Amino acid sequence: MTEHTEALHNAAEAEEIGVNAERELGAAKPAMEAAAAAVDCLSKAMLTELKSLPKPPAGVDLVTSACLVLVEHEYKNHKWDRAKKMMANVDQFKTQLQEFRGEDISEDEIKRVEVFTNNPEFTIENMNNKSAAAGNLATWVINIYGFNRIYVKVKPLMDSLEAAKNSKAAAARRSRPRWARSPLSRTCCRSSRTS
Repeated sequence: MTEHTEALHNAAEAEEIGVNAERELGAAKPAMEAAAAAVDCLSKAMLTELKSLPKPPAGVDLVTSACLVLVEHEYKNHKWDRAKKMMANVDQFKTQLQEFRGEDISEDEIKRVEVFTNNPEFTIENMNNKSAAAGNLATWVINIYGFNRIYVKVKPLMDSLEAAKNSKAAAARRSRPRWARSPLSRTCCRSSRTS
């Protein structure tokens, strides 16, 4: 394969990988936007009301347990008192949700969160009927989880795209005439243009 043919092949491969990655990432964007919107809808009053309950409505503990796993990396103690401690500083808790990186969720945490999200009671509608804060937290958990599942699928495509772009650039450099690759030729060309 000639260097020019290789460059063309690498360019086509990079283009195809890029199209696939963009399509997959396009599906992830709405999930991230929905998660961000859910946090934006959480008011200080909502969270204060939720954390001040002596006992949460049935099912709300599923949402707070999922948040404990994701935000606090708490894998054992999912009792209501522990959830209230997580939400004690409402502004700090909301900031943690806003700054949370869905792409950084480990596979172990995904499995732990699925225990809650796979429960038929864990729906946004159910949680909204119990508490507006729980509904928004459920929306956040479901969408952060969804984003992560898409990201994990797209990450290898993005890595392949980066490798293909690098390969394309290297092949393009190799396919240029030798005189165009020489630092001396660039210096000569620049000096002749400035004269």
